[in-house]
Amino acid sequence: MKYNPSTDWMSKAKYGLLLHYLYGLQNTGQASWSGGLPAAATWDECVDSFDLSLFGRDVLASGAGYVVFTLLQNSGYACSPGELYDRYCGRGYCSKRDLIAEISDALRPHGIKTLVYTSANAPRFNDDIAEKLDYEYNGESSLNPGRSKDGYRSFRDKWYAMMREYSMRWGDKVSGWWVDGCGDWLGCAGIWDDETLAEFSDALKAGNPDSIVCYNPQNNHPYEYEWVNQGVVHAWNNVEDYTAGECFALNTLPCQRWINGMQWNATIYLGTNWAQPGKQYPDAKWIEFMKKAFSFGGAMTIDALIRRDGSLDPAQMEQLAAIKAGVSAI
Repeated sequence: MKYNPSTDWMSKAKYGLLLHYLYGLQNTGQASWSGGLPAAATWDECVDSFDLSLFGRDVLASGAGYVVFTLLQNSGYACSPGELYDRYCGRGYCSKRDLIAEISDALRPHGIKTLVYTSANAPRFNDDIAEKLDYEYNGESSLNPGRSKDGYRSFRDKWYAMMREYSMRWGDKVSGWWVDGCGDWLGCAGIWDDETLAEFSDALKAGNPDSIVCYNPQNNHPYEYEWVNQGVVHAWNNVEDYTAGECFALNTLPCQRWINGMQWNATIYLGTNWAQPGKQYPDAKWIEFMKKAFSFGGAMTIDALIRRDGSLDPAQMEQLAAIKAGVSAI
């Protein structure tokens, strides 16, 4: 929706965190993401080790006004239970614990909003789920080019229903959605257009009509966000409320709050890549860029590394604390 007043809070919040909590990261036993814990026997065991007190401590210290937290991604394992998910895909992929609801309940008293990251496509590294949802991949990452948009009607109906169920259960606990995988990089551009995105938005907003949604086209759509050395962020559809703004470098500033009527947002990683440790830029560069973005009413969504127990990477927390101090006067 263009010029949606429901995005006002995002402009005022200025920046938030994107946190990838996934089966293929926190449950691998690799120290950066597991915090030294061995891989859990089950996804439930991993999710049950998430400590809300550690999570809340670090989010508050970061200065973030909102958190975008992954429901699921390529493995298909979700951190919240889903009746339709179980029905369509079989039991074992959804945790018994509703981590999204618990996170919202923990952050809400502090005025911090919760948004949900999900994909627009079936998990591309889980053939079992893709087959059950009637989603055909050509290789490991792209769709079968022989199937038209209408050929994926069955998948979309199931996916919409699954996401509608989550939205209805969470209600206003969830203030928005960040939807990944809508563009040509996954061969999906033929599926997602204003018509199908509007249907998707109806499902995502079913439980909270005031929630806001963005759709990430991932680089190859003619009206996408030109995040590679272009200097301008463009919106690629007429449905979303704010821009996903996926970018790999601090080189794209807004000249105004609205881009094609959508709230300007840039999403970028703090570390060396998405959900990775390290620091991409020194504190001063982050602070300078963010101050300029905020002066136009823009927002920044910063990807940071979260560990299995819910705490954030200590080195990145130091940088987030510096950023918080540096932009606090804006």
